[in-house]
Amino acid sequence: MPPKLTLLLAFSLTIALAAPLAAQDSAAPPIDPAVDAALADALLEAPAQGAGASDAAAFAAGADTPAVAVDPPTAEGEPAEREFDPQTGQFKPAGAAEAKAALTPMQASFEKFCDSWMLKLVAREQRNQGLIDWHTGLNWVQGSFVGYTRERKCSIEGEQSDSPVGRLSYLEVKYERRGASIPEALEAAPFPLETTDVTEFFRYGKGGEWIY
Repeated sequence: MPPKLTLLLAFSLTIALAAPLAAQDSAAPPIDPAVDAALADALLEAPAQGAGASDAAAFAAGADTPAVAVDPPTAEGEPAEREFDPQTGQFKPAGAAEAKAALTPMQASFEKFCDSWMLKLVAREQRNQGLIDWHTGLNWVQGSFVGYTRERKCSIEGEQSDSPVGRLSYLEVKYERRGASIPEALEAAPFPLETTDVTEFFRYGKGGEWIY
């Protein structure tokens, strides 16, 4: 038999013998139904990707209904839920709306007053940034301004008395802006230098208004 024909027959026989073995190796073993069910349960119990996303990311999602973030478990062992408030772009403790609904008329009016007062501080902070006294050097500028935290605490002392007093507490923060130029410093995040606890008192007027 010619050498070329012998080589061709040997190659064909090798492929014919290897094909069943390859098919046998590639066949997946059957999965036990009990194992399959356990895997499915594990997938259902696994935490979703992105759980506890930041407030900014949730705000960017633009959901019509409040999103919910789950914080790490508390000391009691239960996770703390926070609901996303699209009006403020931040998370608030779950059930905050129900707690606010349980306030007395005087407490509700003071909460509203505190919110309006904090908005005035936001406007003051923006004005302070526009009045920064810049110090310049070789390829650098820096300037400081006073800002305020958005978190606040409101309470009423002597609510049942003839002269209730509202108490508003927040933090005043001295910030510094730095950069190679004024536009660059204004674009960069301000650096906090020091904080000061501030508490302001307001008396409750006879007409139901809060007076500084």
